[in-house]
Amino acid sequence: MIGKKILPEQMRLKILSIVPFPLLPAQSGGQKKTEGFLNALGNYADLTVVSTKNTSDNTAGNFQYIKLLAPAFFRYFNIFSIRRLKRIGRESDFIMLDQPFMGLLGVLLSKPLKKALVIHSHNIEYQRFKTIGKWWWKILFYYEKWVFSQADYVIFISEIEKQTAIIKLNVRPEKCLVATYGTMKKEIPKISGSFIKEFKSQTGIPEEHKVLLFFGVLDYAPNREGIDYILEEINPYLSKHADFKYSIVICGRGLTEKYQLLENNQIENMKYMGFVDNIDDYIAISDVVLNPILTGGGVKTKVVEALAMNKTVISTKSGAEGVFQEVCGEKLKVLEDRNWEVFSKATIQGLNENSDIPSDFYLYYNMDNIAKRITQFFEKTISKLN
Repeated sequence: MIGKKILPEQMRLKILSIVPFPLLPAQSGGQKKTEGFLNALGNYADLTVVSTKNTSDNTAGNFQYIKLLAPAFFRYFNIFSIRRLKRIGRESDFIMLDQPFMGLLGVLLSKPLKKALVIHSHNIEYQRFKTIGKWWWKILFYYEKWVFSQADYVIFISEIEKQTAIIKLNVRPEKCLVATYGTMKKEIPKISGSFIKEFKSQTGIPEEHKVLLFFGVLDYAPNREGIDYILEEINPYLSKHADFKYSIVICGRGLTEKYQLLENNQIENMKYMGFVDNIDDYIAISDVVLNPILTGGGVKTKVVEALAMNKTVISTKSGAEGVFQEVCGEKLKVLEDRNWEVFSKATIQGLNENSDIPSDFYLYYNMDNIAKRITQFFEKTISKLN
């Protein structure tokens, strides 16, 4: 067992969270969402997190951390881990699974212990895999539906996904909650002109260039398609019509051999940075953030991260799905899917957007507020049972 507890004495809730993927270091949107949510939840509950053996040690997390699960695919159905998980979960009020894939294991664990089972959903998974062309999406549909039927509560990433689950997967409304991808920021961060100038110099971006940023895990098909749209549609349009100098900066690991010219920075107006330790630095120097995404599910985490930095986001309709647009003001520009000329024009116009993100954005998307709402719900549930 590694990590540490940071827990106020008055806490009542005890939660066992099972995360079936390497949690640390958090690099992808899903990892960041989970780590941020669990750290915030650890402010309000006695939290133990079980993750895979091939994850980094936790030295600062707001929870106890146990590396137990095997890294291979069979971890989703590995009944040999149940005995130790039962010992850990016996003192818990709730057992929470990240994603539905370990649902069978969760049922086998929670039922004998008579503990409430919570599924923390990141996407409607069958829909996500359907949109990226996986033939087995229908098998996942029935499995996901069964897992949700066995759960006592399901936490969805957006109101849209909650309603989809109610309609398509027959999930009872009273067992549904929403905890969107959030931010630890509570207000607009201050970004100095000197920082922008210095960081551009360090990264080889000309000072006079406008920075158009795209970031994500690049071996994930929806993000890879986004790069294709930038290369084939958006950059060619901008190179013809933009009356300013610009650099489209791409950040993220997993670029395939197909993109060798991009990786070698041999495409005009394009600059590939690879994996970066702190994406906030690149968001800080950006003038707009591009989100030309058409497939995949859930809330696109890059949208929330960019908006939290008070940056204008140019997005397709599909890419903005699940984002609570009412709190985004003029900082989120949502365009029709596949109309790349309109998208590119909006990118040019977005450079002139000078308004700030509304303060309501931080009230809704602050991770601490999200965790507090979820904890209060479960505290009320426990008090009713008692």
